[in-house]
Amino acid sequence: MTEKASLIATGSTAWRKRRQDAAKVIFMISATLMMATAHADDALPAPSNLEDAKSDILQLDRDLALLEQRTFLKQRTTLLFGLSPKSKQSVSVLRLTLDGQPLLTMNFDQQHMSSLKKGGMAPLWDQNLAVGMHSLEVEIVETTTNRTIKQRFDFKKGSERNLMALQLVERPAPNTSPIKLIEWKYYE
Repeated sequence: MTEKASLIATGSTAWRKRRQDAAKVIFMISATLMMATAHADDALPAPSNLEDAKSDILQLDRDLALLEQRTFLKQRTTLLFGLSPKSKQSVSVLRLTLDGQPLLTMNFDQQHMSSLKKGGMAPLWDQNLAVGMHSLEVEIVETTTNRTIKQRFDFKKGSERNLMALQLVERPAPNTSPIKLIEWKYYE
């Protein structure tokens, strides 16, 4: 065999080897894609089943949150503060004392007051409160009339979760206090 023929034969062999390697790679990629497609059909639910699965997951999340509330937060009490609807009153400071212990002091700025005058409620306190009798003392410094209003509320906390709100009434009825304590029970 001549040198030229030997180079052509070697080149042809090398070329054949490259073609075979390329064919193997293409075969492996095709096989991988086919297996992935086959497994994807098994792993992914049909669109209607996907919606059912989402719905089931959301329901489980709601059930878990409810169970957590019943188990860990069953004596939870939330206290809010608000004004009469369309009130022209303005409050600068609110102080609370629960069972003789200072609970909080809240200063209200213009943004707070704007929100309260539109019917908003300011969250004051959200804690577990022991079952039984309690005394809540409220002191409000009103800037419109430059007066300090103090009032004491005695209430009984039951075993259920509840929501309470303090409301500063702009025009209270005769012989009534300008601060009202409103209590709602949580029903599930």
